[in-house]
Amino acid sequence: MIGSVIDIFKPFIYGIGLAYLIDTLVRWLHKTWLKNHRGLAILLSYMIFIAVIVLLFFAIIPQSIQSI
Repeated sequence: MIGSVIDIFKPFIYGIGLAYLIDTLVRWLHKTWLKNHRGLAILLSYMIFIAVIVLLFFAIIPQSIQSI
């Protein structure tokens, strides 16, 4: 029963963790480079996050194919 409750809350926990990571990047960009452009900092943070995910997939998929 406890396992099913944890399974229900997993997406929320992942979402909170993801929001924390992106918000940290937004705050850093807003403070250092983009002083008055918070919207641009948010957009740039999402673009950086997506680029990192894509690069990780490009690094992982060829290794997975080789090992199969």
